[in-house]
Amino acid sequence: MATAEGEELLRHFDFDVMPVVNPDGYAYTWTEDRFWRKNRNRNEAVRKRTFGQSPEDCYGVDLNRNFPMGFGGTATSDEACSNLYRGQAPFSEPESAAVKKAVEDGDGGTSAAQRYLSYLTVHCYGQYILVPKTYEEGATDSAERDKAVGNKIRELIYKQDQLSKLFGTQLELISCLF
Repeated sequence: MATAEGEELLRHFDFDVMPVVNPDGYAYTWTEDRFWRKNRNRNEAVRKRTFGQSPEDCYGVDLNRNFPMGFGGTATSDEACSNLYRGQAPFSEPESAAVKKAVEDGDGGTSAAQRYLSYLTVHCYGQYILVPKTYEEGATDSAERDKAVGNKIRELIYKQDQLSKLFGTQLELISCLF
């Protein structure tokens, strides 16, 4: 972070950064479909796809929906050919399981809840910064803090590259699109 504000944040907080959580899906966006959002794992639905659907549509799992919180709820699908396919079970995909492992394995015995003040994700698909646990209405215990941190990150990104990112909850930014 090249600003005084960024340096101040670094003095007070540690940041764990996972630059690409979906490497095969990300690579696919550069070669085939810029708006691809799932991983590229071949699943059972590729062989059993619904009439009229391309085999490509039936690849992968939307990793944002492959976590236990809200699994199977609003804006998810159990149809493998859907853009919102959540997978067969929480953490069924190696990518989401790797995020879980990275968060849980932190620094020798300290729980993730004790180590993390906030968890934000940047979504290049729609230029989003999303706060956690916001797939349904109702504030979380950390909602105000998460919004303050997310807005500060958005400001710092804008100062760096003049690209505007949308910030908010999944319900506010994504669910209304599907």
